[in-house]
Amino acid sequence: MKKLCTLTLGMFMVMCVKSQTYTLTTSNVTYVELTGATDITGGQLWDDEIWQVPIGFTAELFDSSFTTLNLNSNGFLFDTIGNAEVMIGMSRADLVDGAFLIGFNSPIPVTYLTEGTAGTKIFKVEWKLANVWGADSTNVINYQVWIYEETGNIEFHFGAGFLGNMSTLSVQKYSGTPYFEDGISLIGDPLNPQTSTVINQKMDNYPSDGMVYSFVKGEPGVPTQIDENQEINLSLYPNPVSELLNVNGKDLDGTQWNIINSQGQKIKTGILMKNNMSIPVNDLNHGYYLIRLITPDHQMVHKAFIK
Repeated sequence: MKKLCTLTLGMFMVMCVKSQTYTLTTSNVTYVELTGATDITGGQLWDDEIWQVPIGFTAELFDSSFTTLNLNSNGFLFDTIGNAEVMIGMSRADLVDGAFLIGFNSPIPVTYLTEGTAGTKIFKVEWKLANVWGADSTNVINYQVWIYEETGNIEFHFGAGFLGNMSTLSVQKYSGTPYFEDGISLIGDPLNPQTSTVINQKMDNYPSDGMVYSFVKGEPGVPTQIDENQEINLSLYPNPVSELLNVNGKDLDGTQWNIINSQGQKIKTGILMKNNMSIPVNDLNHGYYLIRLITPDHQMVHKAFIK
C-alpha cells in the first residue's frame, strides 16, 4: 500500500490516500467478564501505569507483526512502527483503579488472557469497574479489547457503566499529523457512530451495556487507492466555491461522493450520475472541506476545497 500524499494542482490541493485497513460494524452481545485471566497489576492499586503484555500469537497490525503490545492503564494498547505510533482502544480517558473510591485495600485488577486453539486464538484485555481520575463514583467503566488471530479483527466490548466525558475508540496509526496514516476512530452517537481519520475525536456518550464495536480488517469491497489521481483525472471548480461545486472526471457514472468537514465528519453524500455534475454547497459554512469519491470499482480519491 502507498502512503498518504499531497499534491498541488493549479488552485487546489489533491490528496491521494490509500484504503483504510479497517471498517466498522456494530452489534449487541451480553457482556461477560473475563475468568481465569492474568492480573497484570500484581494486586496493587494502579494509575497511569504501562505494562508490556504477551499477545499469545503473532498479530498483524498495519502490515507489521507483533507478539507483545504495551498496555496503558488509561484504556488502550500501543506500540510503534518506525516513526508512527499504533494505538488501539479508548485513548482519551484517564482511567484509574476503581478501588480509589471503594477502598484502598481492595484493588480491582486489569486482566488479560488468550483463548482458543492455534490459528483461531483471541487475545483479550479487561478494565473492570475502573473509575476516572477526579470523577465521582458514578463514573464506572467495564470494557474489553479483543484481537483475533485468524482475521486480524479488533473489537471493543462494553459492560454497564457511565462516563461523564466519553473518549474516542480507535484503531489508528499516526505520527502527529491531523489525519491518521491509517485506521479509524469513532465519533458521535455511540448507537450509530460515524468514523473519522482525524486525531483526538470522541463519542457523545458511554456505550450501552453489551455494545460491541468491530473494526473489521480487509473487508471485501473496501476502496483502493487511486494513484495520484491519474485514473479519473478529477477536477473541481470553482475553488473556492460559493454555490455550486462542479465535479468533472472520467468514468464517474455511479460514483458515490461524500463531503467531509475539518473535523472528519461526513456531512453530505450522494451519487454522481454522469462525468460532469454540480453539487450544491450553498448550505455549507465557510471553511475547509474534502470531497471523497468512491467509484463503482472501489477506487477512492479525496480532494480539498474551500467554501
